[in-house]
Amino acid sequence: SSDVAFSSVPVTEKALPEDVVARLDSVKGDEVYGPYYNATDDSYNAFRVLNKVQQPDSVQFRVIQAANAEQADSIYGALTAKRGAAKFADLAEKYGQSAEAAWIATANIEGAAIEGDDATYLNAIFGLKKGEIKQLNLGQVYLVVEAVDTKNPVQKYTAAVIKRPAY
Repeated sequence: SSDVAFSSVPVTEKALPEDVVARLDSVKGDEVYGPYYNATDDSYNAFRVLNKVQQPDSVQFRVIQAANAEQADSIYGALTAKRGAAKFADLAEKYGQSAEAAWIATANIEGAAIEGDDATYLNAIFGLKKGEIKQLNLGQVYLVVEAVDTKNPVQKYTAAVIKRPAY
């Protein structure tokens, strides 16, 4: 049990405790740093950086939800075909959905414990390049996601942090 929630979605340094951020450059490969005592917040700590990536801080995206895997394949194929690729807005309308794009920022998800399908969904969105389209199967939900725009590439970390009060 830790006072820092674990997330499978990479976060910026802002989401990590200051004492961990101060030691990030000391970690080699996938080694565990610690345990160590932090007098500032009277805690015992250890952490491991599982992944370090450069990703956009914000992504503007839009989604079409498909009824099944075959329909998702068809939508994805129509959007990514070399010749005469279909327009996202036209396909969204065809399936009775909005083609309205939404922004998501890393700051909106930092500090939350994110796992499973939620992590798969957010990792896919933040992993997209501008204009890229990806098909996702999240259990019983089939999605086709497009990154309309991306902003501010930043260094992000997936880190397992154990922070426990010393009491």
